[in-house]
Amino acid sequence: NATSPLLNQAQVGGGGDPTNLTAPTNVTTALCTATNTPNEGCAVDSDTFIPIANLSITKNDGVVTVLTGATPIYTIVVANAGGLSSANNAIFTDPAITGLTVTGVTCGSPTGGAACPGVGVTTVALMQGAGIVIPTLPSGGSVTFTVNATVTAASGILPNTATVTPPAGIIDSVPGNNTITDTDTVLVAPTIAKAFAPNPTAANVNSTLTFTLTNSNAATALTGVAFSDTYPIGLVNATPLAASNTCGGTFTAAAGGGFVNLSGGTIAANSSCTITVAVVAAAGGSYA
Repeated sequence: NATSPLLNQAQVGGGGDPTNLTAPTNVTTALCTATNTPNEGCAVDSDTFIPIANLSITKNDGVVTVLTGATPIYTIVVANAGGLSSANNAIFTDPAITGLTVTGVTCGSPTGGAACPGVGVTTVALMQGAGIVIPTLPSGGSVTFTVNATVTAASGILPNTATVTPPAGIIDSVPGNNTITDTDTVLVAPTIAKAFAPNPTAANVNSTLTFTLTNSNAATALTGVAFSDTYPIGLVNATPLAASNTCGGTFTAAAGGGFVNLSGGTIAANSSCTITVAVVAAAGGSYA
């Protein structure tokens, strides 16, 4: 792939030319280095060949919103889409950003004759610094990097950018697709509160236990909301069961049972939902 010259040599002579009576041959023409050098009738045209590749990069973690503590997995594909040359030793970088801690990176799934770098040179430190060198990336080849991370931001936007850089001596015919940004919005996690009413109450008298789930995100609903609460010993759901749910999803509670559970719930933006269940205790005491 190194830049190299294309030398086109020609020679004319013989045919009664008084300055060059000797007819040229392949051997004498191959000696030509410049006009009339080293022999009369020489002509040379020299062009420089610059290898051209067509690198590209894609990146996606499959989501557009995350919560604090989420563990997104980014799939990054580096490809040489079919230029004239290989792009061996292309460099992949994915710098660190505030609010996201990268915990690992691996390379796999090479296609089209490409080869992943070794494990020892596929590290987070290199990826976020000087870059990971892809040793073999022929025309039509690709490799896939998998990046694991943990969201540490409490809110805001996470713009995560990855770049592939051509190796020295290679021109990229379409440089505009050498950088890609995957952007996620960090949502504030829902909060939950619970209260008994009436409180206090007598033994063997029902009290309503209310769970209030709140979404403080101003413009985004929360989906897939889940929680579970196991009661202290001695507190059970009333019989018959008396419960309500404004959070949607699947609510589970059984008469005489000692727990409630919600999965797949939804809380509208800047709103709250509630789950209520009548509970009872056979003996006096404090039940949290």
